Amino acid sequence: MKEFSRLPIMKVGCIINRKDRKSIINWLDENQIKIHKDTRKYVYKVEVDLYNIKPLAMEYKSKYPNDWKQRISVICGGENELFNLLLLEIGSEPTPYPTTRVKPTSSFQKDIIKRLLQ
Repeated sequence: MKEFSRLPIMKVGCIINRKDRKSIINWLDENQIKIHKDTRKYVYKVEVDLYNIKPLAMEYKSKYPNDWKQRISVICGGENELFNLLLLEIGSEPTPYPTTRVKPTSSFQKDIIKRLLQ
């Protein structure tokens, strides 16, 4: 299982551009992000990132209907988990990513791969 980083409540303010604790908590409540409690209150960073980028993704989906997924993928900065969560959140199919890389060993195999990728 993947480890998720925790953020203290006030660190969330740096991500969402809010300084007041009450406004940060209101933003978390509006976006239905659960505040957890250990020794201190915290939230998971992936949830904050997801709901922080969601309005932009919705805008790109309507503004660029043909290539909005590629644009959001670039904005997510290679974080495939965040990208796939975002797609699930806005009601789109997650993009499958290859798990292995194929290295052709002969020119025949190179030609086959070239034809498949066209």
